[in-house]
Amino acid sequence: MFNHITRISSSAAGKAVPRRDLIAGGSLIAAGGLFVSKAAAQVASQVPDTPPLNPEMVKQLVSKSHADLDTVRDLAKKEPMLVRASWDWGNGDWETGLGAASHMGRRDIARFLIDSGARIDVFAVFMLGEVSPSKALLTAFPDIHKTPGPHGIPLLSHTIIGKKESFDVFQMLIAAGADVNASAWRGGTPLMMAVASDQVDVLRILLEKGANRAAKSSNGMTALDFAKKKNATEMVALLEKG
Repeated sequence: MFNHITRISSSAAGKAVPRRDLIAGGSLIAAGGLFVSKAAAQVASQVPDTPPLNPEMVKQLVSKSHADLDTVRDLAKKEPMLVRASWDWGNGDWETGLGAASHMGRRDIARFLIDSGARIDVFAVFMLGEVSPSKALLTAFPDIHKTPGPHGIPLLSHTIIGKKESFDVFQMLIAAGADVNASAWRGGTPLMMAVASDQVDVLRILLEKGANRAAKSSNGMTALDFAKKKNATEMVALLEKG
């Protein structure tokens, strides 16, 4: 959950603070507005300095992790540490390659990144449908489903895009009281995600739990509009039923 401090960077400023610059006297050290404990700074000082990652490569790795496994492999081969890097899309919307793969349901890319050393997070665990760790996380943190992922995409939507392999953990979140109307920052809801991923059974459960059929995405479309656009007859019928 807590990562060793390696460097503090800002994609907006395009600058990085080397590890050695975090080391100073006193119990707290101010670095770029972030206070670092002396103990953490001492840990950082034990790791050899390395140059900052190329920001454009970080951005490309995260972007391509949404759908392009071949490019992700090539980038990771050129610079292995990219699999642990994060990119800020603005206003603190930080995303890793693993985060990108997870909300797109790209388990192939997610598995590759994890095998390559990416730090596993709750969104990947639930998207991949890992029942035991998902159950343990929900037991330890009952409200974890309220924490939004990259772009504000809810944990429940990650389980939906994971499709049949994640159906059990989807049901676990429903039983835990996950909000069926939680939306991403651009308005995408679990109901829309069910339509997008052709999950009729999930759609039915969401509707039974009170999912709002009238909710609109940032482009003004409802789940029914998406279903009609896909010519998904069974889902259209379910969404028109009430």
